[in-house]
Formats: sequence, C-alpha cells, structure tokens
Amino acid sequence: MSRPKVEVKVRDTGWVAFFKNLKDMRDRRVRVGVLSDTDKGGLHVPGGELTLAELAGVLEFGTEDGRIPERSVVRSTFDEKREELAKLGSDLMGQVLDGKMDTARALGLLGAKAAAEMKNKITEGSGVPPPNAPSTVERKGSDRPWVDTGRLLNAFTWSVEEGE
Repeated sequence: MSRPKVEVKVRDTGWVAFFKNLKDMRDRRVRVGVLSDTDKGGLHVPGGELTLAELAGVLEFGTEDGRIPERSVVRSTFDEKREELAKLGSDLMGQVLDGKMDTARALGLLGAKAAAEMKNKITEGSGVPPPNAPSTVERKGSDRPWVDTGRLLNAFTWSVEEGE
C-alpha cells in the first residue's frame, strides 16, 4: 500500500519581513542633543575645561549654586513638540513596518527633526529664558542664552544606534 504524496507550500505574504522590521525597530534607538561622543560635542570650549556636551548639560540643568540658571532646550523642546514628534515617529514607523523605509532612515529623520527643533528654540523668538546676566551680555555682546560663538548651537545633532 503506497502512501499518498503530500506537499506543503508556504506562501509568505509579508510576515517574515514584517517581523524582521519589528525586531530591527526594537533593537535601535536615536539619541538627540549635544552628544559627547561626536566630533563637535566632544570638543572643548575655547579656553575652558568643559566639552561642549558638558557645557550643554550645565545650561540645560543650571548649577547647584544658582549662578547659572536652568535654561532647558532638550527637555523643553521634547515637552513642547511631543505631539508633533510622536506623530512623525508613528508615521515613520508605519512606513518601516510596511517595508517602505528601513529603521535607520526613519530614526535618522526623526532625530534630524528633533535636533532642528532644538536649534530653532535657541535661535527663534526671544530665545531660551531667562535672559543672560548683564555681566554675560557685556562679555559676549548678546543677551541670547546658548549662543556665543555658534559652536554649541552647531553641536546639536542625532545618532542612530543599536539599542539594548
């Protein structure tokens, strides 16, 4: 008695790629701000001991003695642009899951948008409150916090990395 021949055909309707993209999204992240491990963020402030990333941290959080007040750019930009960035992130991740874009490109676009918004916060309108002290204005010739030579402003960037 012969056994009937059975043949199984597997048709992939996109699930393999979908789950690969989903895993790739889980395994990557984007960092935004003045990053200490970049060429610009790791540079030292001229005539000082701090790197640009360290200076950005001081300006973002202020000093314990209060001589330099908190002038948040990173946190406040995320707070102010949360809905816009979340929508962009959702749209981009949808394109990744649909196979129309890879994860690194999507995160790069999201990071570029967030970094641009941080730079805009510094340069547009009246700047980041509170204004500089009169002694600082006299020294640098401007009352705009976060802006002196432009090096710190130009150090804002993003980085797409493998996550944990």
